[in-house]
Amino acid sequence: SMTDEVDDWNKLGTKDKIQHKKWDARKAGYQEAEKEFRRLDDDSPEFSSYLGLLKKMVSDSNAVAQEFALSAVLAFVENAKVAGKSAGEICPLLVTKCLGVPKARTKELAQSILLMYIEIEKQDIVLEALLAGLQAKQPKVVQASIQTLREALRQFGRGVIQPKPIVKEFARLLEERDKVTRDETKQLLIEMYRWVGAALNNQITNLKPVQQQELQELLKDLPDTKAQPERYLRSQQAKMQQQQAAEPSANHEGAAAGDSADAAGDTAAAAAVDPYEFLEPTDVLSKLTKGFGDLIVSKKWQERKEALDEVDKLTQVPEGGLIKLAKADYGELFSQLRTVLGKDSNLVLVALSAKCMAQLAAGLRKSFTPYASACLKTALEKFKERKVNVVTPLRELADLAAGCTTLEAMSEDYIAAIGNKAPGVKIETCQLLARQFAAAKPGALNKKLMKPFVAALLKAIDDRDQETRESGYAALGTAMKVIGESNFKPLLGDVDD
Repeated sequence: SMTDEVDDWNKLGTKDKIQHKKWDARKAGYQEAEKEFRRLDDDSPEFSSYLGLLKKMVSDSNAVAQEFALSAVLAFVENAKVAGKSAGEICPLLVTKCLGVPKARTKELAQSILLMYIEIEKQDIVLEALLAGLQAKQPKVVQASIQTLREALRQFGRGVIQPKPIVKEFARLLEERDKVTRDETKQLLIEMYRWVGAALNNQITNLKPVQQQELQELLKDLPDTKAQPERYLRSQQAKMQQQQAAEPSANHEGAAAGDSADAAGDTAAAAAVDPYEFLEPTDVLSKLTKGFGDLIVSKKWQERKEALDEVDKLTQVPEGGLIKLAKADYGELFSQLRTVLGKDSNLVLVALSAKCMAQLAAGLRKSFTPYASACLKTALEKFKERKVNVVTPLRELADLAAGCTTLEAMSEDYIAAIGNKAPGVKIETCQLLARQFAAAKPGALNKKLMKPFVAALLKAIDDRDQETRESGYAALGTAMKVIGESNFKPLLGDVDD
């Protein structure tokens, strides 16, 4: 009889219920599992024992049971440290088997699980699964994939959800026969506009004139304000907690203080996403005093210092924050600063000019590239000064400049610097190279590039000066770690071990 059967499966453990052929047994198993997932410690080994069952759960063929299955899977992804391992297998199934179903609650849960996978840092896998969903045969799957992309972008923002691959799909989706698909696509477009702004217009290419017009109509009344994320990756959440722990908001009387503390929390949060994107650029060049060009070459060191102080103030990075400098031609300013760095006899000014250039580089990011190699050459020569207050800003400048050039482009300068007669130049260049090697992609340090570097460094490890020898070893050791011992050995040529 039926009650006997229920009694039979009722005695089974949770995992056996989940794998039972009767849907009501499975449903009971899913409910038990969900309770357990919410109770376990995030690193409990019990979670790992469910990894192999998740696929069965999300694909349950019974509509009622499937809803309970997804509820349990959501609890799993939210609470299990090992959940990330399942993303590659589960995300595509959520799109193909769950997003297109008639049951609204199931669809909602599938979307929530995909968003939770994003929160646990699996955004690339989720994005790939949803982009595949846009190619599905069933319009319902396409539409739900568009909705989920929109929701992901709305919650996490463009620092996490890369606009580019989505933008590529717009032209095709706006031509779909299904009106619901076209309407959902427009909603996604509007959401995208909140993040990208007017730049979106030129990114959507190959539209027919009719669509182009429709698009203009759609976007013309939207406010061009940058959206802020309202949900963060786990790593960002951890950062924000550290920031908040580091600067507990002052507890003043009255609501105003509370409001400003909230605002500070929000900006810290935005910073975790893609802070540089959201900054208003500072225009340094237009703010320099009229006589700047004369001051910086003045015979009086006090006047040269006044000019440098001005650049320093304008480019200073706020404590724990960032600065973004307006795009412009900084060629003249860099050349004025480089002259101080390379030729000034006053070491206080030498240090200050290095600090100014490092701040400019940090604020310009990629736009620093045209000036990087010239700044790096001057910095390498100046490492002959051994005073800490000069070397510190020089290192910062050299690192930023090296990051905007390549080892290939600068190899002659680096190699000449390793052979320079000033110990400071040798030591700092070897240490800079060690940092550059460590940051390189393994394939980048190929034989042709590395052979002359290794030859120069082998001379450095033979130097009379102990610190030079140690720095040379550090650079060689790092290179060997990155490219592997077997690739490294042939570069040594006929050297005695």
